[in-house]
Amino acid sequence: MYTRKQRMCAFFTCTIFIMVILFSTLFIVKEADHECTGKDCPVCACIHQAEQILKQLGTGKTESAAWILVLIPFALVIPCVLLFIPCVTLQNWKVRLDN
Repeated sequence: MYTRKQRMCAFFTCTIFIMVILFSTLFIVKEADHECTGKDCPVCACIHQAEQILKQLGTGKTESAAWILVLIPFALVIPCVLLFIPCVTLQNWKVRLDN
């Protein structure tokens, strides 16, 4: 019914969404009782940003999460390209191996 490529794409997409939700929630819980430095507190700004991410993912708007779909292929291809080592041997180059 579904191809393997579609299933893997769905699996990675779900994994990324779950990780974003998990880490945003953990950050909010961990930093809920921080010592606020005042009006321009950077921790409060990060908490606000994490709350906005959770709100956007919770509403199901495709426009807010569309950039993730653009970055997923690059995030998957770059590590694979760095790990690729071509298998080059003397036999592939047609070198005679005489004594």
